Amino acid sequence: MDYISQDEFTKVFTYADDLQTAIIKFYEEWYQDNPFHGDKDAYKDPNFVVVLGSNPHTSDERIHGAVSWIQQSSSKAKVVLTGGGFSSAQTEAQHMSEVFASFKLPNTVFLENYAMDTIGNAWFSKNLLRQQGLLLPNTKILVVTSCFHVIRSLFFFKQIFGEDFLIASHGVKTCTGSIDTVSSEEMVKEYNSVQSLNIFNQETPQDDQDILLKLLQNHDLYKNRYDLIRMFLKKSL
Repeated sequence: MDYISQDEFTKVFTYADDLQTAIIKFYEEWYQDNPFHGDKDAYKDPNFVVVLGSNPHTSDERIHGAVSWIQQSSSKAKVVLTGGGFSSAQTEAQHMSEVFASFKLPNTVFLENYAMDTIGNAWFSKNLLRQQGLLLPNTKILVVTSCFHVIRSLFFFKQIFGEDFLIASHGVKTCTGSIDTVSSEEMVKEYNSVQSLNIFNQETPQDDQDILLKLLQNHDLYKNRYDLIRMFLKKSL
């Protein structure tokens, strides 16, 4: 078996790192001229604007992007702020709600405080709308996230919500420093999640309960989440 030298390894590693940077830059530049991906009607006139949480700085950028879109379009869409996060003091959704409230917009706001990743953002947002009696066919949903995250978030939301819903994803420019860290880590984690969950490559779409059970059983971010188990048991009894 042949082994590569340290110099050769360094060259390959550097090439891979440069390639990742180039891909991220491509997304940023592409979305300057292409503000959304997905259904045009869902972008122009959504019933709901769903803002995905992240670290405080990135969440702030996404809220500012969502607010800018709402102000420019004079949209009366209801707003869903989704994200649990890892802070014991405040969820991502709670943090975003404080920032959003500072703009004093009249839009109705719902908080989703359980999601730990993009799959969870989609599942728990859908469940929230169901609980509110707002999960209706042909509902138009605009997902607001960072530019590098647009295609991935659109994929998960379309898979979770299904064909009866019109979905678009709008990209907000994020500072390069946070992109380099967040994008690479999230891509790896979510790829591993999709592989372990095995919920998006079935011939027959799985229902929401099956997806939740797989999240609780197989997903590292949702294992041992007894708070979620208790919550859904109470609502089913």
